[in-house]
Amino acid sequence: MKLKYYFQISLLKSIFFNFRVLPFKKACRLPVLLFRHTRIKSLKGKLHIDAPCTHAMIKIGRADICGMETAPTVLQLDGEIHFKGKATIGSGSVISVDRNGCLIFGNKYRITGRSTIFCRHKISFGNNVLISWDNLFMDHDHHDIMDHGGNIINPPGEIITGDHVWFGCRSTILKGCRIPADCVVAANSLLTGNFTEENSVIGGSGKNQQVLRSGIEWKE
Repeated sequence: MKLKYYFQISLLKSIFFNFRVLPFKKACRLPVLLFRHTRIKSLKGKLHIDAPCTHAMIKIGRADICGMETAPTVLQLDGEIHFKGKATIGSGSVISVDRNGCLIFGNKYRITGRSTIFCRHKISFGNNVLISWDNLFMDHDHHDIMDHGGNIINPPGEIITGDHVWFGCRSTILKGCRIPADCVVAANSLLTGNFTEENSVIGGSGKNQQVLRSGIEWKE
């Protein structure tokens, strides 16, 4: 990690966080670094690192985007978060996992900044996933809708993302959405569908969400 980022880290927050959510031997390595503008709303849930623990492998609140340097990053952990390897969650992001929620980050996961994840059921990201700014992931509707018999008609649904997926800016990914590997989500999309075609550009919204182009490759 570049030297300049160490001056943006809150060492006290990082120490508290690691020893609060991780076993002692893992916490001693300080695998999770919290940057100064990170706010912890709740730590009632569990955090798992399902990979060899190394120092600074997970960074929360790092400022990579111009104009977002002081934007607060908010973490609410009431359910479970699994990290499968390295991850960076950029400044201005909100990570909220409710009591029954399970959020899974694959290895080399990155949010550039100011994106939001609301997890009440299950959201799973594969390896090498890149999230641009102002994206929203939500596996539930926040409020239950019932029929006349009192039955919930809008239950939560999983969001599943394959490996090596790039989400363009200002996209919204709602419950039930599945994005296969090696895809690009076009900017300003609203997706709810179960897509199956790898190496494609996916975009649109509602009835117009579709594969826009096939046979593509992308790299950072």
